[in-house]
Amino acid sequence: KCSISLGSSFTPVTMLLIWIVSGLLVLVVALVLWVRFAARNVQHVDPGVLRDLKNVPQDTLFAILQPHIVPMETIRERGYGPLLEIVQLLIGVVPTCDMLLEI
Repeated sequence: KCSISLGSSFTPVTMLLIWIVSGLLVLVVALVLWVRFAARNVQHVDPGVLRDLKNVPQDTLFAILQPHIVPMETIRERGYGPLLEIVQLLIGVVPTCDMLLEI
């Protein structure tokens, strides 16, 4: 049996599980920090480009929402920046649908 200074004794299997869980926590924290700082130079589509699109079929939802597109800076100011960075990391593209979803 392995002993810890608190006077409690753990079996080797318990100690192994503690080490595995601790390692996973460290990896998760490292991943979150990396996502937070790695995607700082992300360039999003300018909402003006989406607002100025011509020849949009008028029988689509985009035609209705197009004048109300929310700028990406506003979305980041509302606290969604880290979530957008995680989405970009997971799917590999810059999410632009959020400018429409935020309406």
